[in-house]
Amino acid sequence: MVLRESDSVESATFSADGRRVVTASFDRNARIWNAETGEIVEVLRGHINQVQAARFSPNGQYLVTMSYDNTVRLWDSATGTEIAVLEGLRPDESMSHNIYPSFSPDGRLIVAAGADGEARLWRLFPTTQALVDAAKKSIPRCLTTNERKAAFLDPEPPAWCIELQKWPNDTQAWKDWLARRQTGQKPPMPKAETQ
Repeated sequence: MVLRESDSVESATFSADGRRVVTASFDRNARIWNAETGEIVEVLRGHINQVQAARFSPNGQYLVTMSYDNTVRLWDSATGTEIAVLEGLRPDESMSHNIYPSFSPDGRLIVAAGADGEARLWRLFPTTQALVDAAKKSIPRCLTTNERKAAFLDPEPPAWCIELQKWPNDTQAWKDWLARRQTGQKPPMPKAETQ
């Protein structure tokens, strides 16, 4: 792999399997190279300022790039398709205070920091369902019967509120009610003093 001076490569990193290299360039692009042949496999275009760094995810499926345009971008490394623009960084023009983006060992988190002295952490979800499941787990409670009524929702809580034991559907009475509903019965909803 031979780069021209005009390419002005800022950084270069191998994929975990050693088969590919990703370079970050001053020409606002990152490039994926075949490490054996030296041929460019993909050019990642989208940044509007020079790219400081590019890194592969541990499994090689994704790439993360960081640019002086104050964004970190997530890419599909097989197709070169931009997946997401992660905003909020303030890179240091001297590059002396930047912490380049990195994936967690499991590939589910990206961390980067800029000149403002703050690190940013972004969570990745491999599927929409994984995002929905994480959201369900993170909420502290579900709606009460009265809150569901005020929002014009079905008075019956969703099954996941009971399965994840979210208040006010966290009692044994709700578990029993759900078990009966799942067998096709139509039992009355449990009464709760706090609803």
